[in-house]
Amino acid sequence: MKDKLLGSDFSFFDGLNYDLLASVFIAVLGYCLVHAFTSWRDRVNKRREIRAEFLNRSYDQVAKIVTADSWGLDEIRKVFADIQLAGSDAQIRAVVEVSRQMPGAFRGEDGGKIDVDPVLRTIREEFRRELGMKRADMDFVWLQSTRNRDDQGAQPARPDGRDENASR
Repeated sequence: MKDKLLGSDFSFFDGLNYDLLASVFIAVLGYCLVHAFTSWRDRVNKRREIRAEFLNRSYDQVAKIVTADSWGLDEIRKVFADIQLAGSDAQIRAVVEVSRQMPGAFRGEDGGKIDVDPVLRTIREEFRRELGMKRADMDFVWLQSTRNRDDQGAQPARPDGRDENASR
């Protein structure tokens, strides 16, 4: 067949190795797909890493408030704001529930104590889920220093906030 542009019998597609062309096309397509899936996996892993870091930090901050002899509104406000920013629906509901106890605690009701276990439970559940661990339904155990109480050392805190050594 005579090529009209060049005025010769040469055609561009004559003599092409279609097997080589198909191999190159498949290799380029494969590279694009692998790159897309790798990028997606990296984004998912980074999001999981950031989420686990956030949950761990939030848990630590709330736990410090629980184990402190006294707690300040600024500390609670910061951690609750972080949870409301990046927390799950269950965590935000738990923060709202605990926040409703705060006015009474500031007035001295219930000994000025706030039960933050619902917040800690939701953080723990999601943290364990992110790491692929089984759910833990156990109660929390907190250690409190009793240095001034007959030199007994650290004792587990009661979940209801009462002092076990008060009757001694």
